[in-house]
Amino acid sequence: MTRAIFKKSEIGFMLERHPELFNDCDIDDMAIVLFYFHEKLKGDKSKFWPSIQITNLSELPYRWSEEEISEFQDIVMINYIKLF
Repeated sequence: MTRAIFKKSEIGFMLERHPELFNDCDIDDMAIVLFYFHEKLKGDKSKFWPSIQITNLSELPYRWSEEEISEFQDIVMINYIKLF
């Protein structure tokens, strides 16, 4: 998701109202996270609801244990995962 697409979305106002959310991160990463949670809150009214329902939370990196993360054996990847 680009900055332009995010600005045009239902939650694009957040970019101007809450710039602090986007200071220390890649706009694309934060936009995707915010967009996902916004759509999840809409529930079955979201066109993405079928996909959201089948998302296995254990597959999301923020839920991984230190042991699972270390299996990458790539310090750059490990550090990137730990950022989130």
